[in-house]
Amino acid sequence: MNRVAFLSLVLPMTFTMVYLFGKQPKKPSKQYRKVVKKSIADTRKVVEGPADTEMDSVMNLLDAMIQVESRGNASAVGDEHLGSPSVGVLQIRPIMVKEVNRILKKCNESKTYELDDRYSRDKSIAMFQIWKAYYHNHSTLEKIARCWNGGPRGYKMNATIHYWNKVKAYL
Repeated sequence: MNRVAFLSLVLPMTFTMVYLFGKQPKKPSKQYRKVVKKSIADTRKVVEGPADTEMDSVMNLLDAMIQVESRGNASAVGDEHLGSPSVGVLQIRPIMVKEVNRILKKCNESKTYELDDRYSRDKSIAMFQIWKAYYHNHSTLEKIARCWNGGPRGYKMNATIHYWNKVKAYL
């Protein structure tokens, strides 16, 4: 390999490495560890007493999403044609269980979720709360719902507007 070809391969990688590893001020796990741990603690207790308005609105969003996703049926199975179906009240896919376990591991939590936990209403809600606390602690209800439906960039996709409208109808 000649010198020009070598430099054309190495220089872009070097700049990428400097950009990725030299400019990141904080890792998300350090930044959100406290928020995720609080969310985990909140999901361990049943919400019985008066809650603040933000918690009320998130719980209302969660109830609306459950109605849209499964009509409250904890044993609902959807999207079987995709190979790995979505399951439970929030129609959780295996990749979301894996992502929630990754978040818990980054936050030094020993708790993990199994695929069968998607059939439990409480565990599905707990997984949603952990995901929300990590990625959408200060997001709008619309952004949370659209990202739940369409993935990390779901709030930018036209395809998730219909989902948000259905959720909004239950709010």
